[in-house]
Amino acid sequence: MKHEQAFKFYNHYINSLVYICDTLTKKDSIVISKFSKNSSILQKTIKSPRMVNYGNGSFVCVTDVREEFYNSRGLIEYVRNYYESCSVKIDFQNEDIAHAYLYERFEYDEDDNLIIRVFNISTPMTIKETYTIENAKWIKKRERINETDFWK
Repeated sequence: MKHEQAFKFYNHYINSLVYICDTLTKKDSIVISKFSKNSSILQKTIKSPRMVNYGNGSFVCVTDVREEFYNSRGLIEYVRNYYESCSVKIDFQNEDIAHAYLYERFEYDEDDNLIIRVFNISTPMTIKETYTIENAKWIKKRERINETDFWK
């Protein structure tokens, strides 16, 4: 499944269950949380504006956006990080700033312990972390995988 398909799936699923939306304004960010009728967290969006220097003396305001999608047990399942313009009037000169997407996905065991985390740290580098218990200790194994294996 591609990232855009995953986003559309989670967004549709969340919006079909949303009962209440809560907004919290902090000093440096805005947090928008969506909850189900039984008060379970479904989605959280965190928006933080910042100034970016293009290196030629010009600055532009961008907003870091982190969208977290939760499963029925209240655990983060999918995360989408990206940047957007603070103003729709700004025409980005640097397309990397306007369209930088980073994704994460998480898998848990039946006891809600994290067992797999897959994320990209730069295009096209994708990392898969696998967590296991050996001799009563948590062991983390990290490997670089192909970007097309993000959903496997």
